[in-house]
Amino acid sequence: MKKIYLCGALLCAVSNAALAQNPFAIPQEKGWSGWVNLGVGGIRRASNLSAGSSLEADKGARTDSLFESPDAVSVPTPAFAADIRYTMVPGKLQFYFGGLIQDILRFDLAQQVGVRYHPEGYGVVSASVVFTGVPRNVWEDPYLENIDRDETQREALGFRLGYSSIERAGPEFDYTYRSISLDEESGAALVASDVLTPFQAAMLDREGSTHFVSAGYRVPVDRCNRLIPQVIYEESDLDGEAVSGSRVGLQMTHVWTSKPWTVITNTYAGLRDADDEHPLYSERADASEWAINSRVSYRQCFGWENWSCFASAGYGRSNSDISFFDVDLTNVSAGVTYRF
Repeated sequence: MKKIYLCGALLCAVSNAALAQNPFAIPQEKGWSGWVNLGVGGIRRASNLSAGSSLEADKGARTDSLFESPDAVSVPTPAFAADIRYTMVPGKLQFYFGGLIQDILRFDLAQQVGVRYHPEGYGVVSASVVFTGVPRNVWEDPYLENIDRDETQREALGFRLGYSSIERAGPEFDYTYRSISLDEESGAALVASDVLTPFQAAMLDREGSTHFVSAGYRVPVDRCNRLIPQVIYEESDLDGEAVSGSRVGLQMTHVWTSKPWTVITNTYAGLRDADDEHPLYSERADASEWAINSRVSYRQCFGWENWSCFASAGYGRSNSDISFFDVDLTNVSAGVTYRF
């Protein structure tokens, strides 16, 4: 069973104005800064694991088969994101809250409260608490057939340590630890029907921890174009061995800016390896994953200073060796961004 990684890729809404500059540099003036996105959108999702967020009017509570790919459902969704910062010591010390640029670039909707420090002669180091902003819902027992499944919240709490060069071209690294918990976890139906033993059902326990490492480099191509290649590795150490595993991926972000326009395109490709065979299918839920999204922004739309309009679209796909765990996602959104 795979972590719902692609959902973040297609639900994010990032400030293009913020991406057009170095997102980690600490301002030379004391005070508040940041950006806020407001918009609406829609998502078409096919997943037997994800039940959407608590902000979505979700559907898809029933599955007809444990051996087929999931049916798709379409739901409206808000397109909201924010990055709020307070610089206490100009150029040196800053506190921040919200969904950071580096998260959204790698398809992660986590929220953070943290501190960023710039020692003289080095890049910016950061430390933060990472938590679930808008809770994600999953199915309490995803293996129920032909009856409505109940939702339960999946929450994550942890910390992040990071480093980023403040130069126009330079490296960025970070490590994130998360503890994963579900309000309710159940595999009772398979045990009650003698499909699995209690020991086998325990192999599907989705609580535990994850370790996430990324390394990237900002590459200015010319005055208008910038590339950000990243290598991503994630280890899921969950209580159930069949749903634990590792993921390795490559992401490329292309930023094109020519005032008043900004176009950002993210592409991701990765592989996931499960630690053990799934007891229901007698094989590992290994998967290949890819996603692409693009966003167009127009600054000072309607003549409003500090405002921009945006439109975005994305598609993601995870092909599992077990069809039940396939994921297919399409997202569109539009709205405005206010930068201060």
